[in-house]
Amino acid sequence: MNRQANQTEILERDLDIEIGRRVHQRMWEQHIKQTDLAASLGLDQTAVSKKNRGSQSYSVKQLKVIAFKLDTSVAYLVGETNVISPTDPDAVGSSVASSHAALAQSVERFTRNE
Repeated sequence: MNRQANQTEILERDLDIEIGRRVHQRMWEQHIKQTDLAASLGLDQTAVSKKNRGSQSYSVKQLKVIAFKLDTSVAYLVGETNVISPTDPDAVGSSVASSHAALAQSVERFTRNE
């Protein structure tokens, strides 16, 4: 049982590192600073830095905000797809684009703390 727990911890840490890498890459591509992303999440820059290094995990709510701010999807950030932009009509179908619009509304409510 202990071995299984260790494997789970390793997988979770690897996922946190991959998410952080993808967030950092999109931030660089979109010219968004850690302080700007941190403000959108209600965090300080240090927390975003730790999360991007994989030392801490992003919550699902935070990933939704990040996906919207970085013009990508949660699926991309967690490594389920390599399609970067859900608004690219050549890369995705209309259902994904409409899901991105719903995500935008959800993010707006989150940032207003509703």
